[in-house]
Amino acid sequence: GVPAESVDVIPHGIPLPQRKPLQQGLGKRPLRLVYVGRISRVKGLHVMLQALSGLPRDAYELHIVGAAATRPEQRYLAMLQRCYTSLNANWHGGLPAEQVLQWAYHCDVMIHPAICLEVFGLTIAEAMAAGRPVIASRCGGAEMQIQDGENGWLVPANDAEALRQRIEKLINAPEQVQNMVNRLGEVNNLAQHVNDIAGLYQRVLARREKDAAQ
Repeated sequence: GVPAESVDVIPHGIPLPQRKPLQQGLGKRPLRLVYVGRISRVKGLHVMLQALSGLPRDAYELHIVGAAATRPEQRYLAMLQRCYTSLNANWHGGLPAEQVLQWAYHCDVMIHPAICLEVFGLTIAEAMAAGRPVIASRCGGAEMQIQDGENGWLVPANDAEALRQRIEKLINAPEQVQNMVNRLGEVNNLAQHVNDIAGLYQRVLARREKDAAQ
């Protein structure tokens, strides 16, 4: 019930990494995919792995960066590794931030397959800032940053077939990845984030003063 003109969306600010070009050989080598995040069911790794199970092993290369911290997460990780041994998937565990960034640079596309509603996705912003487009599920937070087909790709949440089709399209037409890299916009840095919030406060205070004077 809130009027649209009364809503301001301020993208989160991050320390901006260096934006680097894709690794050479795209189209002559497997499409390199990366997942960064917790090894948790709500993050939808089983959906991602199920999607890849329908694709030729030599067509892609998946790198999974993240740790399973709790016992349920550890059981989930063990189940995934047991059930998807045939995939071309590399499990790197939890890594320091600089190593996470290096895996992002190594890959062509990040996958964010969450199955539950989320807030703003920092890993999505970091990938885009580094020059890597993202395939994400429609889980709320991703839609704050990605416009489907314009600066990334969105698929329905918890839909392995839709995710498989999107990845397959990139495998068959890898130039789409480079085209999307070229369309990636700027990501808010921390200073811009602070300035955006300060500007919002100033507009609100000015409006209150105007209303009080009437």
